Amino acid sequence: MNADVDAAARTLAALLDEVRASVVITYDENGYYGHPDHVKANVVTRRALDFAESPERLYYPVTPRSLFARFVPQAGSSGSGCRRGCSRPTPARPTSWWPRPWT
Repeated sequence: MNADVDAAARTLAALLDEVRASVVITYDENGYYGHPDHVKANVVTRRALDFAESPERLYYPVTPRSLFARFVPQAGSSGSGCRRGCSRPTPARPTSWWPRPWT
């Protein structure tokens, strides 16, 4: 969570170009459900796309609300869920951009 965004993004961009990744999948801006590390992963990944040459598409995962309605309470009660700093999941929506909207 305390990573230098540009340094981490340049490292990720180099890896994406090394493997010639054309598709990138990351958490959405909400970190999928608000987890601070997931939010940072989104920030770093989006910044990496500014440096990388090979990616052509960016996707975010989506999950039906009904699944989260069951999962979140179970995860919280089992101790495996996010105890603070988390929020409701991002609603399912189309999550593909084409072509390279970040340029």
